[in-house]
Amino acid sequence: MVFIIVLPMMNEQNNMPFPPALLGFIYLIFSAIYILPVLFLMRFSSILRKAINSTDENLMGLALKNLALHFRTVGIITIVVISLYVMIIIGMLVLGMGMYAGNLIGA
Repeated sequence: MVFIIVLPMMNEQNNMPFPPALLGFIYLIFSAIYILPVLFLMRFSSILRKAINSTDENLMGLALKNLALHFRTVGIITIVVISLYVMIIIGMLVLGMGMYAGNLIGA
């Protein structure tokens, strides 16, 4: 929220090619995506505490299931981000080669 409200007020000379509030919205989107893994990790810790105090094997299994779900979602998010990076790099290479070829033809 600081990016959305405070940054535009403090930045009278806006030299950025995009509005500073856009950074705030991007940050909010990333934080919304990461809520699910954090929720699984929080469930793991609370159920693990109960399982250790009561020495209940079923609770321990449930806690470890939440830990596995946490790592699974973090892994999926990581794979998606890496694939986006690869697609962006390929797109930049293709566009760069097209611009270079256009300069050679026009010369």
